[in-house]
Amino acid sequence: LLFVGTGQSALSGMPNLQRLMGRFPVQVTLGDWDVENVTRKIILAKKSTAVPEVDRVWRDNLGEISRHLRGTKLEHVTDDEAFITADYPILPVRRRFWENVLRTIDATGTVAQLRSQLRVVHEAALETAELPLGHVVSGDFLYDQIAANLVSTAQLSREIFDSVQRFAAGDGPSQLKARLLKLIYLINKLPPEKAIAIGL
Repeated sequence: LLFVGTGQSALSGMPNLQRLMGRFPVQVTLGDWDVENVTRKIILAKKSTAVPEVDRVWRDNLGEISRHLRGTKLEHVTDDEAFITADYPILPVRRRFWENVLRTIDATGTVAQLRSQLRVVHEAALETAELPLGHVVSGDFLYDQIAANLVSTAQLSREIFDSVQRFAAGDGPSQLKARLLKLIYLINKLPPEKAIAIGL
């Protein structure tokens, strides 16, 4: 019995792996559910002693959480409540927004792959690890994770990137402008018909 774990491009790009594919033809493709399982059970795993406190904090703030992106297809639904503790510090609404943006900008076929999604979630966990319980990852966080790649693939102009960076390095009001610009950019990356369909 032989298990080979590899990226999609390596399967066709390496002669040795091509021979293995011919000899061992059973392939298992990871789907969205697999990505969510890996992020929840590995990257966002919490100590059993911390789970009740995380659960209490989001329940105390459920009114505010349920107002995020209300009126859109990304809005909070009661089914989300089964996963909020496991997904913390990423709210389900943010996860859905990020998934839509990642699929849209995935011109090369690499951004929405498992490793990229895992990297974004890992960085999000690091971002909030030292903050007091109750802090969640902001919607504009995704921009910082993908901006360099967007500049290198000419999906984001260097001029816009530099302008946002200047605001981000400024004082409080300037940083708020930077965060708004990042969110506006991410929303604008969605095709108009898709943005209308999900209510953004």
